[in-house]
Amino acid sequence: MAPVRTCPVCSAVLGPGFVKTGLRYGVCAGCGGAFARRPPGEESRYRDYLPELTRTLPEATRRRYRELLSTFEPWRRTGRLLDVGCGSGFFVAEARAAGFEAEGTEVSAAAVEFAWGRGLPVHLGTLSRAGLPAGTFDVITLFEVVEHLPDPGGLVAEAAALLRPGGLLYLTTPNYGGLTRRLLGPAWSVIAPEHVSLFTPRSLRILLRRAGLAPVRIGSRNLLPHELARALRGRRPAAPGSSMGRTVEVQAAVEARPALRALKRIANAALSVTGLGDTLWGRCEPADTSRLREPGREPSPS
Repeated sequence: MAPVRTCPVCSAVLGPGFVKTGLRYGVCAGCGGAFARRPPGEESRYRDYLPELTRTLPEATRRRYRELLSTFEPWRRTGRLLDVGCGSGFFVAEARAAGFEAEGTEVSAAAVEFAWGRGLPVHLGTLSRAGLPAGTFDVITLFEVVEHLPDPGGLVAEAAALLRPGGLLYLTTPNYGGLTRRLLGPAWSVIAPEHVSLFTPRSLRILLRRAGLAPVRIGSRNLLPHELARALRGRRPAAPGSSMGRTVEVQAAVEARPALRALKRIANAALSVTGLGDTLWGRCEPADTSRLREPGREPSPS
């Protein structure tokens, strides 16, 4: 594969960056994102991807899924929802329990077999191979997907084409402009071989608009307190991708205590305004039809 010399989001020439785990990244002076100059192989590297942690759904995550689904109500018309990169299918299951006609796509055969075993409608393979009808979905979600792709704009454009007029696309991705990354630099555990496209609020906004989506609302949320603590103590940060289990533990501890949940909401409100959270979220609609959505309550970021 030829080296990537220009930004896949804004087409500016990639400037100097950094090297981690043998992967060289360039940082875009135009949009601020960081992109692998020579990404590893395509989706085949996820064929058997099914970490043990993804075989169960923590109660804290289930609660967040249900809260998020409630914010999708203003867009429910046909009832169709698609979760792209759905993993083991837990969000699909929660959406179906909430009354959506939900389905998913996933490139990991192991994850799809796990979802099929639970009776969930999940398509094996990339979105383009699923053969889904254009313009028919109320809501399409992409949770932590675009950072895995050397051409994230292509996938987002494909997803946008599947939305009905006035439908909603919702996605999340790590925030390269967040506080933890600013403190740790390339030592941030999220910078790992499987994450080849890392976004800032600006680069994510450009990505969504170029895919034909508007209005675009971008925000950020959450920090990884255990990783920040390691940095402040001068200890060596965790290895790439190794903090997933600890993150789940911290989330569960916060969700179990009402006072901590309230504090988290206040902190996330500040992180959304400043753009310093570890996770970016985006909400958008097809650009030329966004005005067609019937008036409804404006959902709060989730």
